[in-house]
Amino acid sequence: MKKILLIFIVSFSFVFSNNMYKPKNDIEVEILERMRKETLVLGDRTNYFTNEKINGESFNDIIYDLLKNYLGLNIEMRLGDWRDITYEFEKENIQILTNFTQTSERQKIATFSTKIFNEKLFVTSKKKEINSIQDLNKNKVYLAEGSIYEEFLKVIINNNDLKTEMVLVDDTIDYEDEFVLESNLSDSAEKNKIMIGNVPSSSIAVINKHAELVPIINNAMREQYSDRIDKWFQDRRYQVFKKNFEESLTIAEKNYLKNIKKIDIAYEELGEMSYFSNEKLIYEGIVPAVLKTIFHRMDIFLDDKSKPAEEWSSIFNRFKTGKVDLITLSKTKNREQAFLFTTKIFDLNIYKVNSLKDSLYSKKRIGVIKDTRQEEILRRYYLEEDIVTYDNHNKMIKDFEANKIYSIVIINPEDFEIGKYIIEILDTIPVNLGLNKKNILLRDILDKAINNLLDKNDIIEAAKFESRREKLHKLEMERKRYSGILIIVIFTVIIMTVQSYRLKIEENKNKELLKDELTGLLSRRVFNEFCDKNNEIEGSILVLDLNNFKKINDFHGHSLGDEVIVEASKCLKSIFSKDKVFRISGDEFYIYSYEKYEIEEKLWDLKESFKSSKLLRRLGVSFSLGYCIKEQKTSLKEAFKNADMAMYFVKKNKHFWYKEATKDFIKSVERKEIIRKSLEGVIETEFFAVYQPKFNLKTNTLEGAEALARWESSELGFVSPVEFIPLAEEVNLVYRIDYKIAEESIKKIRHILDKEINIKDFRISFNVSPETFRREDVVSHIESLLEKYSVDGKYLEIEITESMFISDIKDIITKLNALKSKGIRISIDDFTAGYSTTGLLATLPVDTVKFDRSLMLSIAEDEKKGKAIYIGLIKMMKSLNLKIVSEGIETESELEFLKENRVDYGQGFYLGRPTIDFYN
Repeated sequence: MKKILLIFIVSFSFVFSNNMYKPKNDIEVEILERMRKETLVLGDRTNYFTNEKINGESFNDIIYDLLKNYLGLNIEMRLGDWRDITYEFEKENIQILTNFTQTSERQKIATFSTKIFNEKLFVTSKKKEINSIQDLNKNKVYLAEGSIYEEFLKVIINNNDLKTEMVLVDDTIDYEDEFVLESNLSDSAEKNKIMIGNVPSSSIAVINKHAELVPIINNAMREQYSDRIDKWFQDRRYQVFKKNFEESLTIAEKNYLKNIKKIDIAYEELGEMSYFSNEKLIYEGIVPAVLKTIFHRMDIFLDDKSKPAEEWSSIFNRFKTGKVDLITLSKTKNREQAFLFTTKIFDLNIYKVNSLKDSLYSKKRIGVIKDTRQEEILRRYYLEEDIVTYDNHNKMIKDFEANKIYSIVIINPEDFEIGKYIIEILDTIPVNLGLNKKNILLRDILDKAINNLLDKNDIIEAAKFESRREKLHKLEMERKRYSGILIIVIFTVIIMTVQSYRLKIEENKNKELLKDELTGLLSRRVFNEFCDKNNEIEGSILVLDLNNFKKINDFHGHSLGDEVIVEASKCLKSIFSKDKVFRISGDEFYIYSYEKYEIEEKLWDLKESFKSSKLLRRLGVSFSLGYCIKEQKTSLKEAFKNADMAMYFVKKNKHFWYKEATKDFIKSVERKEIIRKSLEGVIETEFFAVYQPKFNLKTNTLEGAEALARWESSELGFVSPVEFIPLAEEVNLVYRIDYKIAEESIKKIRHILDKEINIKDFRISFNVSPETFRREDVVSHIESLLEKYSVDGKYLEIEITESMFISDIKDIITKLNALKSKGIRISIDDFTAGYSTTGLLATLPVDTVKFDRSLMLSIAEDEKKGKAIYIGLIKMMKSLNLKIVSEGIETESELEFLKENRVDYGQGFYLGRPTIDFYN
């Protein structure tokens, strides 16, 4: 009774308090009531960014408010040296930390909330230039002693084969002229700065003794505090920018900013860099996003004077004549004499796209847009006589596609598919802003603004994501437009169906007659009588169905459809004049032929007869045919059933036009039916994993294995994945196979760890199909398996396919990031030369790309072109800092080619076959 009264009182107080958390159930009521009786210490470090006051409150104020005022807990705040705070937390004298980075070691002492913010690692320097991670090679990097970043820097150095020395110091402020490792949460605004990796998400940490409080904290975060925290970080970035920027300005620059209110700018089409948005009717992309942020923070209106699809020559002329103040412009010696340039905003790749066809001209000439940085770069590598300049981009593309020039040099290669073209990075250029010579003060101000834009990488990533989203939205709108057309077509078909209703009634009556009224062939009634009376005869049984007939009926009307049926019947009569030909229904025909041994000759004659018909050829009408040779012991109806199965096989497999229903074929069909029916009951008991080793091609060491699904059926024996995977997809059971192999992989890791085998850099990978990945529980299921077997995600890699990205990309990225937060790596499996996914790789949370065996086979078919494509893909993946795995290595020469071209990992029969006794 006391318990019920307590719950009532607490619930009543919550109902009439809109500013407090409302428990979701009785269990939460009890937890909160119990926790409110204790004093909980909330800890964080002194002199950390979380204590900065932004618009009157700090990050710690927000967390304190969540726990104290929203959840009603008795909270005491304690700040101090980080070592002391974490020591007290381990001893449970501090029960909650405002922010704590998750690691496998820390998970032993704490339970973590959902993430509250992300950290990225940068290497910065006030004086030393740094353009890529390779600039750290044979150099020192300074970082604070005891920093958690040390562990991540070691991984980055190892993964990139760097000979970099880590130097631990008390305070990095004395080493700002050297290379320093710091977080994006620092307020440093160094000019020389590159991102080198991500730190696992920071969360509110609670001692394991009070782990039951974490789900309530997560609910509170979702309800009121996530947006508030995000806004705090946005405001902080703005204030840090304003502070650093204003402190860097001279008196003259400050006066200039007071008087200027508007700047005119024009953008050009540069793919993701800048593009005209048909949704918003303005230019969007990386360049506009960065510049809009900069000018907004300087309180200057940036007036977009761009025109949709304007040619570069027109934009450049408007700039030269002073009609616009700013354009994106790469710096050259000639241009520096006429214009001013800001510091580099970012780097831009220049691509050379080569045709796989020979040019119509004797020389392989190269096209480029006139008066661009691309032209200047091209002239470094090629002779004047080989270069063709264009004023108009569309004219250049038209000549390239017409094979009048062999190559083009462009900035945006997204419209060209790798495999049809060879795409390579020719050079990388800095992107600057160009100004008129008189705008020296504005140039200096912009330099300082660009250098103080701490969140530039976040702005760039958001712009890239928006670009991908708009492309997908455009595809979706096209799909809906086609759906609208389809509705109109369906409506038209319905009207035509109603109009032809009377004709259908007559047709149905004719089926009961001895002769088909339309064709004069034998009717279904005669067919049934024939089967009943002639079961003992031998011969050939054929079932034929017309292709494209439904489209003709739907789009051209039933009158033309009847003409097609009549014409097809004439062809059948001419070839099977001495045999029995039945029109069973619509466009389906059954044939009994006395010919038993040379029936295929008649099939080829029938195909030629169809081709000879002007009507059938004009309308593209062909046929799908199945047949079987009938023996005495087989009934006619069973024989026609077997032939019908063969015909449906042809319908599904478009590269066939006829198929014999042999004993093996019938057995195969029956086997598929058994597989389909038995799958559900045997996945847990008869499915198992085998492991194909994966080798590091640089060190020749074993560094991983791929788990592959296998099925040893008690009824059928060994069943190949080629058989059971498509059937599992048909009956929506492929997710259970994926989950089974995922669990087997994690159990295998647990088995290896229990044997105390050193597997520091070792990972087992397993596949997750698109069907499985669309499930809501895919992330939670994998997380539960890791928890069940006490395995760290760093030992796992999940392989996904390119086809996955045609669905909801935002949902996919969210799930991938959730898996990566557990330390799991993500790999794209069966990667081919298609460009659809390549264009997305820069923004996807992917670590590895697995090259499909087909890419290696293309070298055997055409060595020159095949190697060019393979090497081009390697370079592109390396430029994206992705690891490469080459599948299907079967010869020593293949292995040597991959090693020569710096492929990271390899697997295949030449290196090792799949085995169940892996690390046993």
